[in-house]
Amino acid sequence: MLELVQADPTRRAAYGELFGGEAVRVYPWSDFTRPDDAIRIEVLVYPLREPGQNHVVMVTSGYSELGQPRRELIQYLPHGRRADAHRLHSAAYAAAVAGRELDFGSTMTLPYPSGSAWPHTILLPPPVSAHSEFSMEMEGGPVRLLWHVPLSESEFAYQAEYGIGPLLRGMSSAELPWFFDEATRPVLVGRPSPED
Repeated sequence: MLELVQADPTRRAAYGELFGGEAVRVYPWSDFTRPDDAIRIEVLVYPLREPGQNHVVMVTSGYSELGQPRRELIQYLPHGRRADAHRLHSAAYAAAVAGRELDFGSTMTLPYPSGSAWPHTILLPPPVSAHSEFSMEMEGGPVRLLWHVPLSESEFAYQAEYGIGPLLRGMSSAELPWFFDEATRPVLVGRPSPED
């Protein structure tokens, strides 16, 4: 019989304070992994309480227990679908399995979703200042948030060839929204401008 595992109460309380209330949805680790899996990372969904925004924020809970530096992943979305939670979980889980230490500027290829136009990710400082400045004291050190930004094949190759700076400038000049919607987000292509 499966046991319902709740999010760590210390993280849940800190997230509640940061995001202004209770999670509207919790995707338990058992939604995405085997019941006997030792890596237990859940995904919590909160309303995004920013002026003019009617979106959600998803955040992992549990990855920070697995290594240093201690991080959790955050993503901004127009809705709180299971597929989006699975993608976020997949990034944290794949890093944990590989023993990777994730930090700002880390990139990786995701095992889920298969066949997606966005099979890679880059981890950046969150675009919301309160989320970027967030630090939660836990046993073993402070926990910070990393913004999970899905990348296309061409964007991933661009970053690998030219670096993070030109990629971020290209994303900024294209005025990409900071919430991710797989159905509407355009793919960036091209070369860096001479000033890059």
